Amino acid sequence: MTSIGVISILCLILLYELSTHKKIIKTLKSKPKKRDLRIVKELIETLDITAFESSIFEQNSWYGYAQKPIRKTIAFTEKAQSINYRTSDNELNKLIIILSDSIYDFNEYAGLKLYSEGEFYRPAKENEYNLKTTEEATPIMNNMTTKSFENLQNLLKYLRERDYLE
Repeated sequence: MTSIGVISILCLILLYELSTHKKIIKTLKSKPKKRDLRIVKELIETLDITAFESSIFEQNSWYGYAQKPIRKTIAFTEKAQSINYRTSDNELNKLIIILSDSIYDFNEYAGLKLYSEGEFYRPAKENEYNLKTTEEATPIMNNMTTKSFENLQNLLKYLRERDYLE
């Protein structure tokens, strides 16, 4: 009888210890790895979130875009698509690729609708045909930048929740 009581108490203690160690392991697994932190930091710096928001997302495509932020988005998509910039977090990789793909699509479309003029990419408006084309392309490009910005916000939310950002 006493043996059963002692064994029961030991089982309860072991279950408690097991539960505690599972929580510790889960916490350790959820912490970002140093390599992943470096990758995220480099991608964020490459994109330059502030410039992306002010010079691309908030900018109406009717007026064109500064070349420097566009170049940063191109560099970001190149890095994000590279195998060297894959993290050990599969969900994070998915969010990065979703953002990268939406920015890439915008850059591809804008590359067909805008031309280089000094330090800017501007839509052609010099004749009736180009003006009509620009009027049709403007809402499409604006929607693409909005979608990209939403994807960026989703990525940043994930990064904050998982302590990737300081």
